[in-house]
Amino acid sequence: MQALTRVCIIPTVLQQVFDYLDLDRSGSVDLVELREAIRFAGYGDQNRQLVQQFNFMDANNDGTLDFEEFSKVMLSDIFSTFAPS
Repeated sequence: MQALTRVCIIPTVLQQVFDYLDLDRSGSVDLVELREAIRFAGYGDQNRQLVQQFNFMDANNDGTLDFEEFSKVMLSDIFSTFAPS
């Protein structure tokens, strides 16, 4: 039951994070919004690395991240971090 609870909570948390990043409430996150969140979190100006990561996440190359693109990358990071060795 614990594993099922975690699986149900993860999409909810990801949606909350995505909604927090989506400053203009457009339903997508652009590079400016992501950059603002990175600066707010105290990581300074990581522009070159941020652009590379953003372009990697933007699977359809439309210049924005929709929730599916965002969650796909976040979930792959979460599961690779906690995968058994």
